[in-house]
Amino acid sequence: MHISITAVAMVFTGTLAHANTTCDDLWLARNTIFKSHGYCFGSTLGKTIFGNANCTTVEPKITTELEDRVQKIWQRAKLLGCQTDQARTTLPIYNLEQRKLILHQPIATMTESACIGYKGETFSLFDAPNDGATEIGSIQKGDDIGWFHDDEKSWSFMTTLSKQDGSTPVSGWSVEKVFPNCEAAAG
Repeated sequence: MHISITAVAMVFTGTLAHANTTCDDLWLARNTIFKSHGYCFGSTLGKTIFGNANCTTVEPKITTELEDRVQKIWQRAKLLGCQTDQARTTLPIYNLEQRKLILHQPIATMTESACIGYKGETFSLFDAPNDGATEIGSIQKGDDIGWFHDDEKSWSFMTTLSKQDGSTPVSGWSVEKVFPNCEAAAG
């Protein structure tokens, strides 16, 4: 049986690392929404991660739906006691550059699970949890998959921990049910 030692180690020993990055993930999700609406960052972290090219305001106008999402993210951060250091210049988020392109940012949770050695058919990942979303990648047989975010309706936000074909890992939304099509499961 093929089991990725790296993926298993990431899930079992990465719990503390994941706990330490949950607040950073929530910061990323919230600020990705603001950036997509022209926000001009004042903090060192915001400027480093997003830049201020094409920014237009420090008070972006967002839809009621996005405002509700931002409030959910703030509530989760408050519950966890998050205090993101705005003076630093790095954000330890797995797959950061691709995550910044996600249309509908997931909300990080403190739980995690993984499918080691996915055994099913190839399926697509999307930039939002809805039928009109854009395909941004796929999960293929042999990939290792992690879940670090809340599900929404029947959709899950998945992150490939390693790609069987050696391609770049990807994160995205899917309605596919992966378990029990795994060589091993963790979490």
